[in-house]
Amino acid sequence: MKKLALPLAAALLLTISGAVRAQGGPPGGGGGFQMSPEMQAMFKKFQEWRDKNKNLASVNRTIGAIAEFEKDKTTALTKDQAKKILAVLGPWKSKPIMTDANAKDMLKQVGATFTPAQAKKLAQVMSEQRGGWGGGGGGMRGGGGAPGGGGGRPGGGGAPGGGGGRPGGGMQMDPAAMKKRFDTMMKGYNPLNFSTIPDSPMKERSIKPVKDALAALDKKAK
Repeated sequence: MKKLALPLAAALLLTISGAVRAQGGPPGGGGGFQMSPEMQAMFKKFQEWRDKNKNLASVNRTIGAIAEFEKDKTTALTKDQAKKILAVLGPWKSKPIMTDANAKDMLKQVGATFTPAQAKKLAQVMSEQRGGWGGGGGGMRGGGGAPGGGGGRPGGGGAPGGGGGRPGGGMQMDPAAMKKRFDTMMKGYNPLNFSTIPDSPMKERSIKPVKDALAALDKKAK
């Protein structure tokens, strides 16, 4: 099974669903856990923000998907391509904030380095990832015209998750901690500068494949 990262909203939803299961049932159900009106409003606000920043949500998912190119010699990146991609991504590793417009432009620049076969591969990988967690961005188009956005599970930036573990399994939601993470994300962050991503139980899991992909690009470029 492919080991791919979770995007921002997916990791958040997993955290919430884990907490809901641990506390007795889904929000709005009979008995058990009930999501408070304040939490419902907070989550709705975050969803609206996410829907307006789909390119931003696609960045790490796309970078993680590029790693799949190396599994087929017909789509493996060349040394020159790796250098060009790193030249686009490199300056962003230290910037505190990336806007959705920034993300769209960056994804287009990365996509411009792809061959038609690589663009097709990216579209395939993104399609396999799509379906579980809602819409993603549409900023990247490669040499073959393949979209680099699209919704899906893997590869997102850091996720503002819930609280810590609970004896006996499951997770507990900490509304105050979750609100803090939501607010931090919505004020602005940079998916390629991991220090700007709020800490959460899902953070390391969501960014590890991206770190691995960047390390592979560095190695290929040498």
